[in-house]
Amino acid sequence: DNVTKLTVMGSKEVPAVNGDYVPKSADSIPIGFAGVCEAQGWATEDMWKKLNGDSIWFKHSQNESYIYWNKGDGKWWIDGPDGNGV
Repeated sequence: DNVTKLTVMGSKEVPAVNGDYVPKSADSIPIGFAGVCEAQGWATEDMWKKLNGDSIWFKHSQNESYIYWNKGDGKWWIDGPDGNGV
């Protein structure tokens, strides 16, 4: 809860994920995450609750990339603007 910003640097394969990320409430769902859920036919809110729970997540300051702690596998995930994991 005391993190005010994350910075990702050095991604050559997916440069869109480079940059600053700011914390967001678990009540808001990343746009890309919702898009992936809709494309797969999953209930977006249920899947977000299952994978993110009540944790904060981090949104890129200039695009729709995001970072969150995935409770399903116990790892940090970085997803690109399209919502797919990178």
